[in-house]
Amino acid sequence: MLIVSVICDIPSLTNFVSKLIECLELILQRPEMTLDAPDIVDDFYLNLLDWGINNVLAIALGTTVYLWNASNSSISEVVTVDEEDGPVTSISWAPDGRHLAVGLDNSNVQLWDSETNQMVCTLPFVLEVIYFFFSCDIICLIISY
Repeated sequence: MLIVSVICDIPSLTNFVSKLIECLELILQRPEMTLDAPDIVDDFYLNLLDWGINNVLAIALGTTVYLWNASNSSISEVVTVDEEDGPVTSISWAPDGRHLAVGLDNSNVQLWDSETNQMVCTLPFVLEVIYFFFSCDIICLIISY
């Protein structure tokens, strides 16, 4: 015969519940800030936002990629691509928080230095790049046939 006994320590349970309520009170009931995103491409399969480790949000609006720094609320433009190359289909921060990969509708992926706003290189592909991400320092691609 197996006998299971549960001992409930009321003071520690009360302490746990009070800490839980305290944490729930910290959750905001309304947004702290709302960012406008005009010209964002309405396509479920595109990856047009990426939050970097330096608290910077990269967002692609049409053919332009912007950076919003959450620490000081500054906005900067990284790149505006030509209409025949765009729109931007995917963006992803590198693990270093400095480099940003920008995928384009013409199947190219451009690597940008966000501090100098200079393009580091272009990676051309024959097939359409739908989504990509960094794994360590390697760009992993998902392409369509």
